[in-house]
Amino acid sequence: MLSDVLVSIVPGQKGDPAEAESAAKGVEKWLIASGAPEKLADEGFSAADIDKLTELAFTTPSLNFLLSLAPDKADRAAVRQIYADSLTPLNK
Repeated sequence: MLSDVLVSIVPGQKGDPAEAESAAKGVEKWLIASGAPEKLADEGFSAADIDKLTELAFTTPSLNFLLSLAPDKADRAAVRQIYADSLTPLNK
């Protein structure tokens, strides 16, 4: 279960889907504390790039295999949402 993996990063997670946002915010805080604060917008991407990034996720060789390993279904809508959520910080 993902909460077992995240326990040292975001303590107190039980694996309840309702914890998704708090888990994501906790991981983001951990990334910042670990020296990786950049979001996609910091790297020059904008909302206008999301469709192209999503397309690349499915057309770049070997990424389909990696997407198949995702713990949840990694369809285009899900990947697009991940990119959209990754543009700017969750913790504001």
